[in-house]
Parts: sequence; C-alpha cells; structure tokens
Amino acid sequence: INIYDLKKNRFTSFTENEGLPNDAVYGLLVDRLGNWWLSSNKGIAKVEPHTKKVIKFDKNEQVQSLEFNEGAYLACSKGLFYFGGIEGLNVFNPLEIKVNKTPPFIHLSRVSIFDKTLLNMWDKNIKLSHNQNFIGFEYVGIGLLNPDKLTYSYMLEGVDEDWQEVGSRRFVQYTALRSGEYVFKVKAINQEGISSEQTVVYPFVIMPPYWLTWWFLGLVGLSFILVVLYGYKFRTNRIRKEYQLKVTEVELKALRSQMNPHFIFNSINSIQYYILNQNPKIAYSYLAKFSSLMRKILQNSRVNYISLAEELESLQLYVDLENIRLEGELNYNIELDPKVDTKSILIPSMILQPFIENAIVHGLLNKEGDKQIMVKVSKEVSHIYCEIEDNGIGREKAKELNANRTKKHESTAMKATKERLELLNIDKDKKLSINIIDLYDSDGNPSGTKVQVFIPFVKEK
Repeated sequence: INIYDLKKNRFTSFTENEGLPNDAVYGLLVDRLGNWWLSSNKGIAKVEPHTKKVIKFDKNEQVQSLEFNEGAYLACSKGLFYFGGIEGLNVFNPLEIKVNKTPPFIHLSRVSIFDKTLLNMWDKNIKLSHNQNFIGFEYVGIGLLNPDKLTYSYMLEGVDEDWQEVGSRRFVQYTALRSGEYVFKVKAINQEGISSEQTVVYPFVIMPPYWLTWWFLGLVGLSFILVVLYGYKFRTNRIRKEYQLKVTEVELKALRSQMNPHFIFNSINSIQYYILNQNPKIAYSYLAKFSSLMRKILQNSRVNYISLAEELESLQLYVDLENIRLEGELNYNIELDPKVDTKSILIPSMILQPFIENAIVHGLLNKEGDKQIMVKVSKEVSHIYCEIEDNGIGREKAKELNANRTKKHESTAMKATKERLELLNIDKDKKLSINIIDLYDSDGNPSGTKVQVFIPFVKEK
C-alpha cells in the first residue's frame, strides 16, 4: 500500500514488513471507523492505520480462497463489503466482525540441555553447571479461536534486550551461555494481537567453573600475594646473606690479623730471650724458622681456606719454634689417616694453631718432665676429624695459675677462635664444631686435655 500525505507532500509504504499478509494488494476499502480492509494473494486483512495493527483472515474464517482478483471489491450503501476471489465472492459487514478478545494461554512444555530433557525442570532454584550452557525451551499456546494463528514472543533476561517476535515458531535454543542468573520469558499472541495474561517466567542459574568462583579467585589472589611476599623476602634474605657474608669475610680477616700480632709478640720474646742469653746460634735457627712461619702466616691470612697440608706445615714450624723455647722438652707427633689427601682437602686457615698454642702455653709450659702433644687427623663420611691431645696440667690447674697472675684472663687466640667459629657457621647446614675434654689418670688427677675438631667438607682443589 502506498500512502500519500497531502500536507507533507510525500509517500510512505506499508508492506509485509509492517504485517501485511502479502505485498500484492488487489483491493482496499475503508469502513466507518477508518479501518482499512484489503484483499491480497494471501487472504483478507484488516489494518488499523493509527496503531498499524494488522488482523489477517484466511480459510479458517470462511474466506473462499487465499487468492483474490484485482479490482474485484465493492462497498455498498448498506455497509456491506464485497471481495471477489478465484473461488467465489466474500460478503461481510466489517462492523459485525467479532474480535477475539479472549487472551490465549501459554505453557512451557520442555526444557532441554544439549537436546536432553531436563527432568527436574520444575524444581525451584534450578542450578546448572558451567558446561550445561546449551539450553533449549519448547512452549505451546492455547487459543479458543484459531489456535493456529497464535504467534509468540520470548526474551532471556541477561541475553536479549527486548522481546523477540518469532511468529508461530514454538522453540528456541541458547548456546554458550556464560555463568550467571537468567530468566526466560515467553508469551502467546492471538490473531487480534491480544497477549496471554500470564507470561511464562522460568528463572535458572548457570554456576561458574571453579576457577571463576570467588573462593578460587581469592585463593589465587592470596597465592599471588604470598608468592610476591616470598619473592621479596627471598630476595631480601639473599641480599642480607650476601651482605652478611661480606661482613663475615671482613671480620674473619680482622680476627686473623688479631691472631698474627699475638703470635709474633710471643715469638719475638723468645728470640729476645736467646739473644740476651748470648746464644746466637739458637737465636739464628729460631729466627730462620720464625721468618718461614711469618711468610706462611701472611700468605694464609689473605684467604679463608687453605689446604690441610699447608696447615700441618705451619703447625710443624710453630711447634719447632716453641720446642726451641722449651729446650727440646716437647714431643710432637702427627698421626695421619692414609685416606686423607692433605693437598686436596681445604680447611679454615689457622684453625688448629690456637689449640696447639693453648696446649703449650697453659698446659705444658708449667709442667715438669715429659711434655707431649699428639695430633690425629682422619677422614669421616661428611667431615675431617682432628684430635689434639696433650699431657699437660689440665684446664683447672691452668685457671688457678692464671688467676694468681691476673684477676681476669682469657687467651687472645682462643677468644678469636671462638668468634671465628661463630662466623664460619653462619648460614651453613653443616657446622664446624669443637669439643674439649678434660683427661684424668687412674687416681683421678688431671692428666691433660683433648680437643676434638669436626670440620665439614667445604670443597676440594
């Protein structure tokens, strides 16, 4: 239908897109109420021009045929309308055509998941898993007059923004729905455009997968925070350890530097003793050994670890010097396990010398008669075992003698050794440990001291 507006001087059209049964319009009559009645290739239709509402009539309403003839229409003075078709003539009073004002009923007949019927479809609070997101709905309308003319509209809240008009189609499917809450609605509309009074409302929920649940996301977030904190703490600890190791190395060097002048002072006193006693030959021998020992001490003081062979060589020079001072009274022996490769095993530099010095100065120097020091070295599964045993006066007697000389006395070398031990054990799984045992004879009298040194394997050359 082409409509010309006299005031606006323009045409508009009314076609199947606006609800006409067919675009081939053969005749058009206007009743007293202003409604358009037209014949086409698909029956007769009534159009309310103001509302654009279209009511269609076909064979179900006793129309002689769906197809009418061009120009075969007439409105008589009695108000009757005539429309001629290929199988006869239709005569009716447009004002007497009754409008079906009874709304149809609507019923949801089936809900399916992946085309399988949902058996508990009428349960309250329908909850579907995240992989049950292919859902279909089937529905049917019930009308008292012309049920075949019913049309349907539906919408799924959360997906459709407005009602979807689908004509006479009685099913709909939704695929790949996301997790969330949904409400499916459907209504039926009869021929006169009257909708069902009660719209089917079907709420359901698609649960999110576990990796999108609040507790899982919270766990992931917490894990991420813990990883960041752990990484920060790990990096901080690593920096702290690196700094501590540097500080430790500096402190170890400082402690070694404290031990060197202490030993040098004792040695120079001995040289001075022989010179004052006019014994240049012994003083010369002492000085030669002393210079060799000083060279080794100065070399070893620049590194944290030296070979066991170098440590034992330095000990031999030191004992030789002290034996000269003791006028040959000191017997010094080393028992070496054949399994010990002294050149490849590394130990902390000058770790054994303070114990030899302590045995001589505090245990043997004040003893009459035989003076012995025995050093044993063996290789265990995870460490080097060193044992230093003397037959001196013992620690208790040494403390008494020291107490008589001074109110407060502590060996400088032993104090430095204790501090070195604490520093060397920082951040170590296997600790360097020392055990001191007091020895007694069969009568219960002090008969010396035994020092056990456990040195874990550090590395090999």
